[in-house]
Amino acid sequence: APGRLIGFTNICTSTGGEVVSSTPYDLVKTSIEQIETHAEDSTDIVILIDISGSMGNNVESIASESDAIIVSVPQGSRIGAASFRLSNSPLWFKHSDLSEDHWNAMDFIGRKRKYMSSESHLDAIVNTVSASTWVNNKRMIITITDELIAVNENKKVKSFSFSVEE
Repeated sequence: APGRLIGFTNICTSTGGEVVSSTPYDLVKTSIEQIETHAEDSTDIVILIDISGSMGNNVESIASESDAIIVSVPQGSRIGAASFRLSNSPLWFKHSDLSEDHWNAMDFIGRKRKYMSSESHLDAIVNTVSASTWVNNKRMIITITDELIAVNENKKVKSFSFSVEE
């Protein structure tokens, strides 16, 4: 339901992005479509992925089809990855910085890990923006999750604002 996506819609609207829904079977295809539609030469792209328990098969799917994602990344672009779960858990957020070696991000996504329940979307988005060494003017964060942003799940961020610079 559109009303349930309000947290993501607010972030996307204020940063020039969009909310795109996909079935679990089409995650890789949808990610590639977003890269091909919105990325240009020399774009910084971070794939931010929810690693809560319900996302296990989705993470495996993305890792197993990572070559297709890499091929879709435009020339001169850098790619990074980050993962998140409940923000009051130890090591709730992990980050692999932007790099021209695109396989670093895919290796990061494909790592075996113990899945935990719940997640902290907003905290993860803010941490991704802060932790990444952005270089290119065109920037994308592709967030892959099966849950909505819920205020009570975000423990670190008390308030936030985003601005878009042309």
